[in-house]
Amino acid sequence: MSAGKNAYLILQPEYICGPTVKEVIWSQDGQRLAILREFVEVKPSVIADLVTGAGEDRTPNEPETQILTWNTVTRTTTTLMKFSHSQGEILSMDWIAGSSSLAIQAQFVDPADTTSRHTSILILNGKGETLTVEQVEPGRTCEILPSPVKPVVALLERPSSNEGPPGSIQQAVPANTETIRFFGTGGNLSQPTKLPGRSFGLQWSNGGLPYVKSFEVQEGDKKEKRVWYLVNRETLKLEPSETSPFPRIQDSAQADEELEVQALSAKLAGNKLGIYVPTVVISPPQAKDAELTVITTDGDEAKLSPKSNGVSYQSQGSLMVREMVKVPLEAYRRAREAALKERLINQAKQVGFALMMYCNDWDDNMLSNSGNWQEQLLPYLRNQSLMDGFTYTFAGGNSANIPDPANTAVGYIEGPGGRAVAYADGHVRWVPNP
Repeated sequence: MSAGKNAYLILQPEYICGPTVKEVIWSQDGQRLAILREFVEVKPSVIADLVTGAGEDRTPNEPETQILTWNTVTRTTTTLMKFSHSQGEILSMDWIAGSSSLAIQAQFVDPADTTSRHTSILILNGKGETLTVEQVEPGRTCEILPSPVKPVVALLERPSSNEGPPGSIQQAVPANTETIRFFGTGGNLSQPTKLPGRSFGLQWSNGGLPYVKSFEVQEGDKKEKRVWYLVNRETLKLEPSETSPFPRIQDSAQADEELEVQALSAKLAGNKLGIYVPTVVISPPQAKDAELTVITTDGDEAKLSPKSNGVSYQSQGSLMVREMVKVPLEAYRRAREAALKERLINQAKQVGFALMMYCNDWDDNMLSNSGNWQEQLLPYLRNQSLMDGFTYTFAGGNSANIPDPANTAVGYIEGPGGRAVAYADGHVRWVPNP
């Protein structure tokens, strides 16, 4: 598959873990996957009881919440955290950029009062060690927002509110009640920065700068205007910004290299590809149907790595990954042409060797290109396909009468920019087009 100036080689699928997968998150560098799943262990004794019909009143095992990670370098899956479903739940998780740690928001049951739950912000490192960053006060909600490029996480806190859909105007909170704090992999929280006016959380720029969007009535204006603030992480103050955190991509070549993955329904896959099963495809943006590359014909919940080095998807409840290797398009074309040339040369050599064996069996008389020469040569070849594309040009005669066998062509196969030419002495060489 090609996109922009690059070609992508899609490798064979690799099994990561079994069901039931709830969420999959790629790390910002594309080297790791974080997997949230619900796991129920079925012991052999339970399976035996199901087969024999015994133990029908057996209480099923309690589901277990697990967080796993998969490393694209070591090819290993590691279980970092697990607890029973009755002990709590994971509300959200995300990678901390440039690290093997996850920022997690979890809600756990209070052991002293099973009717009470508390929300905690945790750091879970690659060794499975947890660090509590903050326990959220009752009556407040929070959101963890990791930087896309730096090992820092923003913690957005606000009073609990159920008014309006997420991101709506109704969900804006009064001034000085919504705050932003920051923490890194060490878990140390900064002092809070109060957000102004009717603010709508925090957004990171591609360069890792934190911005806040607010709607305010400026002096001399009658209507609200959208205002962007840059959060200075050193002074923990808001600095008005004339730009948004999302500049347009000016380089069209860079934009062409972006990829997108889609999980098509059976009906849509049938309309686009003639495959009437749920299908995962990958392509450049706004690609035509003929440009869609199939990842799997049995999958959904597909996610593309931020570095376009892999695609994850679920197939029959299990998590699968297909790695992708990006190479410059010109280099890929040259490598493909070189491989094709080598294949054609090897094919011409086998035909040439068959011609030499025929000549030895028929008193040094070479085949004539008149008549059905393919049928006469077939007994000397492993399969008929070796003659595909081969043009036999020799008129026939005794090989002893050929004055210069090393420079007398007997046939060729056309290829990219030239042809693989077979000579009367049995050797083959590549001859570029004039």
